[in-house]
Amino acid sequence: MDILIKKSVLAGAIAAPPSKSLTHRYLVLAALKSGKTTINNPLICADTLRTIDALERLGVKIKRRRRAITVHGTGGKFTAKNAKLFLGDSGTSLRLILGVAALCKNPVFIDGSKRLRERPHAKLLKILEQQGAKIQYLKNRRHAVRPERSGRAQALQINAPFCVSSNEVKAHHSIPLIISSNGIKGGEVAVPGNISSQFISSLLMIAPFARKKLKIKITGRAVSKGYIALTLNAIRKVKNSSLITVEGDFSSASYFMALSLLTGAKIRIKNLNKKSVQPDGIISDILEKPLNNAEINISNCPDIALTLGILGPKFGITLIGVKRLADKESDRA
Repeated sequence: MDILIKKSVLAGAIAAPPSKSLTHRYLVLAALKSGKTTINNPLICADTLRTIDALERLGVKIKRRRRAITVHGTGGKFTAKNAKLFLGDSGTSLRLILGVAALCKNPVFIDGSKRLRERPHAKLLKILEQQGAKIQYLKNRRHAVRPERSGRAQALQINAPFCVSSNEVKAHHSIPLIISSNGIKGGEVAVPGNISSQFISSLLMIAPFARKKLKIKITGRAVSKGYIALTLNAIRKVKNSSLITVEGDFSSASYFMALSLLTGAKIRIKNLNKKSVQPDGIISDILEKPLNNAEINISNCPDIALTLGILGPKFGITLIGVKRLADKESDRA
């Protein structure tokens, strides 16, 4: 297929797509709380559909309408039997759903794409095991949960051999796996802050269901701290309201901001919250300052790295704090 791109004049207004990070969080938090929650303006995409599918397979009743999703919360009680989850490439889905699965008495089978298997999850899994979760790591990955053409998970071959000895699983600690639990114990847990803030977000979401107060101690330098704040803000919102609206996504809007800067076009971006706690909201401040030969640390806002990379050749921008980009859906470093 040939695509012809013609020179044109850029101008006008565009609505920023809803935030994917917030959509994931609101869905999981709504499933965990008691009662009904309606989420307006959610982002419907491959990753959020993975979260929706996983929650439904865990027994959560979810009703989708054109511009809203209604979630019937479980109060942290998930009764589905033999749930089989396939989470594709979505790291956020996996890490948040792992926390939810640690509340499930019945075994939950979890798998994802080849790339998702390669991404770092070990520390979160070890913490969940310390908290009482029983996790079996599938030794023969060819027998793991496989997606149907629709992307949903199909039946698992139960005759797959499992890694059950600590020596065998020491170097594994990843999907595919089977997890079950009688709940989490609570107490103090140490979480390294330099791998992924999603480990902390997952634990924060399930903390209210711990038998003892869960105290999370972040060790080392925390990366993506803004996403921890985003989770805490989402927890407060879902706790205090049964009607939530997903605000516009700053990382998606950043491309149009950069386009305006590069071309001089006047582009109005709607659906953005000036008071947002989204880490990528810092893009507005960055672009308002002189960019020539600027050094920008993106360790707390990695999702705007690509936008700043596009601007780099023109302004001579140097990006630092890029190490974690190697652990994303693809190696962005």
